[in-house]
Amino acid sequence: MDAAMEMAVDLADGPSFAFALGKQSLNHALLGLLDSQLEFERTALLQVEKTEDYSEALEAFFEKRKPLFKGR
Repeated sequence: MDAAMEMAVDLADGPSFAFALGKQSLNHALLGLLDSQLEFERTALLQVEKTEDYSEALEAFFEKRKPLFKGR
């Protein structure tokens, strides 16, 4: 139970918009063809690149620190 709670807290502190698009992508993959799935993922990546969380992740990576995601 402790490990599950720790994982839940880690996920809650993560990039929620990117997680949502990832979940949509997985759901979409079950229904579509390869071409439509690749287009869906391309569009999702372009959306994620515009978020504050994406910028924060890059900054944190280069500064060798843990990112502080805001869900934006």
